[in-house]
Amino acid sequence: MSNPISSETPVDTNQHPDGLTSPATVGRRTVRVGVLPTPVVGSLEKYALVGVFVLCVAVFSATVPETFFTMTNARNIAANQAVLAVAGLAAIVPLIGGHFDLSLGASIGVSAIVAGATVGNLGFPAPLAIVTAIVASCVIGVVNGLLVTRLRVNSLIATLGMSSVLAGGLAWYTKGTTISDGIPDQWQQFGTGQWLGIPCLLYLVAAAGAILWYLMARTPFGRQLEAVGSNAKAAALVGINVQRLTVASFALAGALAGVAGVMQVFRAASASPTAGPALLLPIVSAAFLGATTIRPGKYNVLGTLVAVYFIGTTVSGLALSGVAFYVEQIFNGAALVLGVALSRAFARHQQV
Repeated sequence: MSNPISSETPVDTNQHPDGLTSPATVGRRTVRVGVLPTPVVGSLEKYALVGVFVLCVAVFSATVPETFFTMTNARNIAANQAVLAVAGLAAIVPLIGGHFDLSLGASIGVSAIVAGATVGNLGFPAPLAIVTAIVASCVIGVVNGLLVTRLRVNSLIATLGMSSVLAGGLAWYTKGTTISDGIPDQWQQFGTGQWLGIPCLLYLVAAAGAILWYLMARTPFGRQLEAVGSNAKAAALVGINVQRLTVASFALAGALAGVAGVMQVFRAASASPTAGPALLLPIVSAAFLGATTIRPGKYNVLGTLVAVYFIGTTVSGLALSGVAFYVEQIFNGAALVLGVALSRAFARHQQV
């Protein structure tokens, strides 16, 4: 048997204006190649989070079976996490292209308020109100993309500033109050209802996930966006329109955030100006934690959905076990740190 091959590979950190290309951006350092991982190790990397998920379900099912291990609780978790699931999918689109979008929580809030205000206060037909809400959020994404590509503003700064502007605008328009008058009964029935024993909102999550997976994995858009995220300069040299793809990624993220905002109105039968912005940390946590599973080191649709429901299920189990209410914030923060650390580690491993 031949000896392991050792080589040194410098990693380029100047691939993208934001310094973020994918979880593979690890700084300029020397990586030494050793023995390649066995198939068993590869499987452990891919499915470790899934295994921990199953273990958590087993533990909570054994400790609080009368409240946790029930179909009612399973349906509640599935429906309650549906908005976050679609929002998490929105977050990974710019991340694949090498950018952050920290305005997604506020965009969800805008979509929810626009949907509630147009159908309740302005008397728009329900379908038109839904389309208007999604378009409004999509426009926010386009503006973010133009700020990043045309004005060369770092995406972290641009979207964080946009988030603050939108949150202020929501507070001004609503005066801090929740819109509930005029919300159609059919919206609440859909948001809390079931079809074939499965929450209706879960079908929207499945549809959004399937469409995004197809776009990312089976179309030139997805392949080119990943190329931009890996090395924007190299992508431009081979003829990829980096600016157009970047704007499109922010627009798609905004549209998905718009869908999440409408789903939030469906679920709550009201539109709150603060509910969307409060989702920012869980959204980012799910996106980075999702990059540790299924395709370790890469943002991916299935991994993001696994991460969302892992977090939601674990928080639900802890709450039903009598843990204090603030554990959710602690868990989301820990998940974010762990997700970033592990996704970077997996990416370094893939570089060798």
